[in-house]
Amino acid sequence: MMCMNCGCDFSLTVRRHHCHACGKIVCRNCSRNKYPLKCLKNRMAKVCDGCFRELKLRNGPVPGPIRERPVSMSFPLSSSRFSSGSTFSSVFQSISPSTFKKQKKVPSALAEVAASGEGSAISGYLSRCKSGKRRWKKLWLVIKGKVLYTYLASEDKVAMESIPLLGFTIAPEKEEGSSEVGPVFHLYHKKTLFYSFKAEDSSSAQRWMEAMEDASVL
Repeated sequence: MMCMNCGCDFSLTVRRHHCHACGKIVCRNCSRNKYPLKCLKNRMAKVCDGCFRELKLRNGPVPGPIRERPVSMSFPLSSSRFSSGSTFSSVFQSISPSTFKKQKKVPSALAEVAASGEGSAISGYLSRCKSGKRRWKKLWLVIKGKVLYTYLASEDKVAMESIPLLGFTIAPEKEEGSSEVGPVFHLYHKKTLFYSFKAEDSSSAQRWMEAMEDASVL
């Protein structure tokens, strides 16, 4: 999994953080800002850079001593602020090491398809459940070029996962005591359950199954 803002890969040293405003999974470098949120009774909470900018535009700057994290060093070195060595040193001490962190390039396989689904075979929200688990999670899915792209939301720029559908099989889950296809269907790989999906209704499930079946063959 990777940061949904800058695209860096998560690891033991690069931990995951959640934006309390939009729910995106981001890295520490992209969630250093805090803002009082109404949903948390105006308690200060970490938010991603995008939400921080939007909240400032809507509600004004952050009250109190909390300040936006430094994002650049675009100041003139000839400025009077560097008139003494101690002043110059204090400026650099205030800059977080993450300012100099080199951001990893987002893999092209995840960045080449926008969540908007333009030019895709099908796109929309489905609830997804991993094999062996019972918890459903609503996600935005896009099928393009025989690949299934998964996003947390329709406005995301980078997919959190991509699955080439070639070789997969799709099967509906029939409702008990009925021959009709229900809203739930399953994705298998070599006869092993990979994911289960749940659409809003049977007709939507049928459209998704047909799109996945088309993408699973050459």
